Amino acid sequence: MRTVLLSLMFLLTISIAASAQEGTSSAGQENAVQEKLVAHVLVPFIPVYRERRPESEILIQAKKGDRFSVAQVGQYWARVFVPPNNEMGWIELGMASPKVEIIEETDKSPLLRTFIFPAIIMALIVALITGLRAYQNNRHKKALEHAGPERPRL
Repeated sequence: MRTVLLSLMFLLTISIAASAQEGTSSAGQENAVQEKLVAHVLVPFIPVYRERRPESEILIQAKKGDRFSVAQVGQYWARVFVPPNNEMGWIELGMASPKVEIIEETDKSPLLRTFIFPAIIMALIVALITGLRAYQNNRHKKALEHAGPERPRL
């Protein structure tokens, strides 16, 4: 009897876990469909072209940190919405080194790279310099104590 109850509890737990997993995966798929993609510019300047070729007319010269709503993503190009002109354009993603990254609209990683990581690096540098100065001052004090009192010059 006890074994049967344990088996039933085990099967009930598995079925609840499976239904919960199905619910979260379908909710995740709905969120993925609703999530908008943006093109985040990584290089100092990059042109946004009217057509998908470098010889075409330049709609706007995008600068580092600019974001554009993405309509279509290819292997080397992305079709983006250009707000100042209210028209669609093409931006090169970059072959050897990335010029533009395609991220979700709510992704904050560019903000982290731009502000928080440099602030952490600066704080570490300041802490290192402060620690080295304290160490040097401590060594200087010990050297003065070891030398004894200063003798008057004759």
